[in-house]
Amino acid sequence: MKSVGYRYIYVTGGVPLNDMERYAEVYSYSGLFGLRVSNFVQSLADTTALSPPARYLGGLYGANSILYAFDALAEVPNIEEPTFCYSHIICPHPPWFFDSDGLRKSILPQSGTNVQQGYVGNLLFINKKVETLIDEILSKSSTPPIIILQGDHGLWWVEEAHQHYEILNAYYLPGKDNSILYDTITPVNSFRIVFNLYFDTDYELLEDESK
Repeated sequence: MKSVGYRYIYVTGGVPLNDMERYAEVYSYSGLFGLRVSNFVQSLADTTALSPPARYLGGLYGANSILYAFDALAEVPNIEEPTFCYSHIICPHPPWFFDSDGLRKSILPQSGTNVQQGYVGNLLFINKKVETLIDEILSKSSTPPIIILQGDHGLWWVEEAHQHYEILNAYYLPGKDNSILYDTITPVNSFRIVFNLYFDTDYELLEDESK
């Protein structure tokens, strides 16, 4: 896509990807005093006497990273060049930063007793944020954008294995016949379909399976 003038942008939402700067412009929350907290530093702090304050500050950093991602994504339509933008937002996901109204006064840690309360609160909040973001992207875009909205995994705490893989997998494909989509599509074919529809490629669809 770069060969036809596309910019690549990665907006972090709590997930730093190694070496992403080699491939895309990275937009990330700078944190307190412009410092970024790596997963390694957070894990190290969690195993020392600094754990309680580190967990609190790390929670604020994680929550603000998620909120930053929504703000940054809302500005992507203002970029003049054609843009491929990817973001991985860790919500709903423990630790539970949000309730249905926004940022929690106290962050719920990851534990069995907190899963239902934390998950539902995060889900209600993030659903509202996603709906608002998509409306804003559509209203700001001079060219109707292609939008793919996917989960990265299903309900990991339930016993039924198939639910570990069942995800939200939604598409906005402006100007195209959506009948090419089908109920059992998995992410392995998402971009094959997009490229075939919009970039005149002829990628063969792969078998949709989850293991």
